[in-house]
This record gives sequence, structure tokens and C-alpha cells, in this order.
Amino acid sequence: MAEYMSNSTTNSENLLHFREVVEDDPFIAVYLLVTICLCMMGTCGNTLVLLTVIMNKKLHTVSNIFIVNLAVADIGVTSLVDAFTIVGIITSRQFLPPQTTLCAFVGSFCLICCSCSLWNIMAVGINRYIYICKSHLYRKIYTVPTTLAMAAAVWLSCFLLDFPNFVGWGDHGYDAKTMVCSYSRTASLSWLLFFVISAVLVPACIILYCYISVYLLVRNHGLTFTGGFQRNTVRLKKKDIQLMKTLFAIFLVFITCWVPYAIVVVADVNDTWPHYIHITVWIMAHGNSALDSILYGVMNKQFRDGYAVIISYIFCCCREAILKSNRVGTTTVSVLSMPTKPESKATPRPIKLAGVEEVSL
Repeated sequence: MAEYMSNSTTNSENLLHFREVVEDDPFIAVYLLVTICLCMMGTCGNTLVLLTVIMNKKLHTVSNIFIVNLAVADIGVTSLVDAFTIVGIITSRQFLPPQTTLCAFVGSFCLICCSCSLWNIMAVGINRYIYICKSHLYRKIYTVPTTLAMAAAVWLSCFLLDFPNFVGWGDHGYDAKTMVCSYSRTASLSWLLFFVISAVLVPACIILYCYISVYLLVRNHGLTFTGGFQRNTVRLKKKDIQLMKTLFAIFLVFITCWVPYAIVVVADVNDTWPHYIHITVWIMAHGNSALDSILYGVMNKQFRDGYAVIISYIFCCCREAILKSNRVGTTTVSVLSMPTKPESKATPRPIKLAGVEEVSL
């Protein structure tokens, strides 16, 4: 009983202190509201991405292993890191700073997941580059085992990127300006430059090169969407073009969200800039993990249809779809199966790119 009363008193004190902080600086209330929205939107959206890929057999391709890997990393950012950010904002520097071990864990997890998210976007760009520009190598490079190994290597590489913070080159800790647990921006300038170059600039340059190469190839050789091949002609499926547009939009969001953050943390190495600048770029950087899933839904019909089915199921609308399927003679129905359009004789055969078709799982 005494412990319960103590916890209640502590919670009341935290809320009272947060109210005082908000009265002094209303920007903190905006920070809290935006973070809550990003947490909910990113967690739900990326969960929809995972369920859509799992349930739609047409999406069971090796390239989507990186999409799943990206969604997992983004969920880590939005569900855990953003949740602790909310705790840090509400408790207003009262709870997280004394929890050094917890703060180090959250800070390490934040850096690994954010880096992994950026590197997965890079991995998807490389995959599309080889699929279109080096199609004769695609099946040799992107088998299921090798692609899974690549996805695991992304996580291992991002852990190694954070490892120096555990051995004295850099550090983890509580950032008083953003009220979050992350890496220490002021512990080591050399490590900070290493992180910005490895996690932001290198992926950005590689992705840019991949998409420029694809664009030049498409522009120089032309595109058609019908079956068959002709000499000196690159032929792509329409869905491949749509996927490329989606991924390029993700790249633009990545640049918009992360480049300002990289500039601010490097330029303000002495930690003299006002807190609202750091909070703004922090929100932008973490907003990237919430926006990816929205882009899939807006720009890709397969994901958009998948979202609709899953949301309908959540709101108990799937029973009507099952009964309708039974009436038209469906033999087997899974409650969570994705609807597919019936094949028609007019549907063209899958179009291979230089003799290469996407590898299915």
C-alpha cells in the first residue's frame, strides 16, 4: 500500500512538473503530441507492412526481404525508442537521467535501429539497381539464403557501428535538449563524424548512384510493358516501375528527414544551439520511420489493398468477405488471406528482364 502511494505521489509530481515545463515552454507540448502521433502511426503502419507481405503470396519475393527488414527496424524506432521519448518528455528529466543502464540500452537500440533503417533503404536501392541494370547477375546474387544473409549482415554492421560507444570511443547517455536517451553528441567528434558518414552520407550517395543509373538506362533504352524482348530494349513490368517510384519517394523522404539532422549534430558539436532546433531535427529523423509505411500505401496498389483488407479484418468486416467467397464457390478460405483478382486470358505473362524474373520465396 505504501509503495502504491509512493508511486502515485511520484506520478503526480511528474505530471505537475511537466505542466510547469509546458507553461514555460509550450513547444514541449507540441513535441510530445507529435511524438505520440509518430509512435502510433509508425508502429501501426509498419505492422501493416509486415502483415501485408506475409499474407500476400505475390509479395513473397527476395527483394521484399529488405522491405520486411526495413519495417522491423522502423517498428523498433517507433514502438520502443519513441515510447521512451514520450516518457522522457512527460517526466521532464526526472526519470531517465538516473537510469544509466536503461538509458544506455535505449540509446544503443535507437542508434542500431535508425542505422539499420537507413542501410535497408540502401540495400533495396542496390537490389533494384542490380535487378534492372545488371539483370544477368540478379539470380546469382539474390538467392533466398544470400538475401537473408545480407539482411542479417545489415543488423550486424549497424551493431558494429554502435560498438565503439561501449569501449570509450563515444558514449551513450541522456540528451537534455531532446529529453531522450541516445548516443552522446558531445563525447567524441571523431566518432560523430564516423557515424554521420557511415549511417547517412554513404547510404545517400549509394542510393543516389543506383537510381541515377536506373534512370539513365531507362531513358537511353526506352521502356515497354508488353511481353517479349527485342534487341537493345529494356522491358520492365509496370509494377516494377511503380515500385521504383515508391522507393525513390522513400529515398527523397530519407534525404529530407536525415540530412538536416546530420548537419545540426555536426555543426553544433559544442552544444550551444537552442533546444527547439535539436528537437525539430530529431522529430524529422524519427519521422522517417513512420512515413515509409504511408508511402507504401499511397504509391503501391498491392500494399494499399493489403492495408484495406487487414483494417477490414480488424473491424470485423472480414466475415462478409468470407461468406461472399463461399457463395461464389471458393473451396478454401483463410480469414487472413489476401484477395487476388481472378486470372483472365487477357492477362499478359510475367515479363522477364533480360531473361531474369524476380525470385520468389
